Amino acid sequence: MMFLNAGCIVRTLALVVFMLRPCLSQLSSRNNACSAIRNIYTSKGISLEDVPNDAIHGGKVSNPICPLGFTCCTSDMETRLVREARRDFENSVVEKCGFVRNMFVTKATKLEFFYNDVLTKSQLTLNDMFISTYGVLYQLNAYIFNELFDDMKAYMSGVNMEVLDVFDDFFINLMQKMFTLMNTDYTYDDSYLECIALYSDEVKPFQEESRQLANQVKRAFVAARAFVHGLQVGGRVINRVSEMLPTHRCGVALMKMSYCPYCKGYGEAKPCYDYCLNVMKGCLAYQSDLNRSWNEFIDAMLTVAGRLSGPYSIETVMLTFDYKISHAIMTFQDNNQAVSNQLMNHCGTPRRKRSVPETPTPDPVTVETEDDETTTEGIDIDTSADPSVTSEEGEKADTPKGGKGDTPVGDDLPVISSVDAAPREAIGAEVNLASLVDDLSQRLHIAKNIWTNLPYQICNDPDISARPENENNCWNGKLVGEYGKDVIDNGLTNQMNNPEVGIGSGTTDSLIQQQILELKLVIAKLRSAYNGKDVDFYDAGVDFGSSGSGSGSGDMDNSIPDSDFTFPGITDSKKNDIDDPNIRSPTGHHTGGAPRVGFSVLTVVCVVTLSLLMRVW
Repeated sequence: MMFLNAGCIVRTLALVVFMLRPCLSQLSSRNNACSAIRNIYTSKGISLEDVPNDAIHGGKVSNPICPLGFTCCTSDMETRLVREARRDFENSVVEKCGFVRNMFVTKATKLEFFYNDVLTKSQLTLNDMFISTYGVLYQLNAYIFNELFDDMKAYMSGVNMEVLDVFDDFFINLMQKMFTLMNTDYTYDDSYLECIALYSDEVKPFQEESRQLANQVKRAFVAARAFVHGLQVGGRVINRVSEMLPTHRCGVALMKMSYCPYCKGYGEAKPCYDYCLNVMKGCLAYQSDLNRSWNEFIDAMLTVAGRLSGPYSIETVMLTFDYKISHAIMTFQDNNQAVSNQLMNHCGTPRRKRSVPETPTPDPVTVETEDDETTTEGIDIDTSADPSVTSEEGEKADTPKGGKGDTPVGDDLPVISSVDAAPREAIGAEVNLASLVDDLSQRLHIAKNIWTNLPYQICNDPDISARPENENNCWNGKLVGEYGKDVIDNGLTNQMNNPEVGIGSGTTDSLIQQQILELKLVIAKLRSAYNGKDVDFYDAGVDFGSSGSGSGSGDMDNSIPDSDFTFPGITDSKKNDIDDPNIRSPTGHHTGGAPRVGFSVLTVVCVVTLSLLMRVW
């Protein structure tokens, strides 16, 4: 009997040891589990003095974030890890948004460089052509053309001016100069030049060519600058939103997801994929509220991109710019008699020079030089220097008889036009504009839905969460196992039901609302640019540079009328508006020549104020 009882005792002890082995193993595991969080602290350069060597009971932790039970994290450690989780999240958002932000910034810089290069090459081409055609006479008056190119470059670089006003000033200055050169037997004072400038629209010395060229340049320039402006705004919006600070509730949820596995001894377990999505959607709830306006902005950018290449592009317009200017000059020369008579009828006959005989329309005055060469006062054109110069009949201009110095005048002047010109290569040859626009369009498509896709971009990182196929072997916020909760839909309103990150009802973020307003403003500018209308790129009194995050309540009416937004399928009436030379912005730009008259200062101020208010609202 004694041996029987001894055998029962041994078997009983063995059974107890077998049953207690998981507990003993778990206790040993707890004692070793703190090495995982110690490694985290070491990797982040945090002192280990607060990290316990062995797991402690959760009851000793005040207001614990991690689930109750044994833990390797004290209250101070959990507070510290909340800050670390917030910092990890901020870095991850900046990294995931960095690709799109860099695309906006670098492409805007590349386009600005391309457009400046196109204008510089066009200026050099015009300069070479006019020197070979008009010689010293052009060189003496080249400043008129240089000022035009300076204004065009300034406009593309961001200076607030109106393209049509720039060309009005240019053609008025050119008209004044040509009028004096083609009527050299008179003397002119400033008041007389101002008078003839007032009647430029009535007498039309360049006929419709000046207005047609100005409208072509305006459409191309406004669309190009609006697109670059859109890229710049998009980059700024991404930069501001990606640097938003997470809320305190978000920080707690992030710590629980990312660091509680280490505190609980599950160092190798990654957060479940769906669990990660819910946490990220809650933390990025305000950013997702931006998604609708962002997509509208991307759609507007893609539509305007169609104007950057082809017949409406700066490259195409500037390719024949010198020929169109020269043709306008020839038009004035051909109609000089009629134009001069009209201007003199309006402004009176100027005082004649003493040395010039009184004749209604003086013939060119030929002067013998010391080298027995002759020069002609008036428009001095040497067509022998440029074989591409042709007459109005399309034939090569003959070299005038009478020696090297004889030049054609009046009806014999050659007409240089884009029709007569030999085909040219694109003047921005270093960069293929069509390829650049195609690449931009593809990248813009990728940038759509960036704010609602951001949680997926973050959780797809294998260093942040487990793969969806490992849903039964991942950290679910309490232990290693299946998550089991549904993933919340996108949008701020849906996040009020988020089981991981609490969002207050009816709250908004002031920074996000500011970015929505800025996007709506730039959308309105892109729509106007697409329709060929003037765009004011200066938003006076609107500050979009706030940083940080704040919440409040209330709705903001950011609506902008779409009545003028006629993307593909634009009506004929809108097309007519685009080509109507009478459509002008009330804001003016004046760089030289005769001053504008007809508006009082008060009227101009009122019109400008109304224009700005209409564009903002």
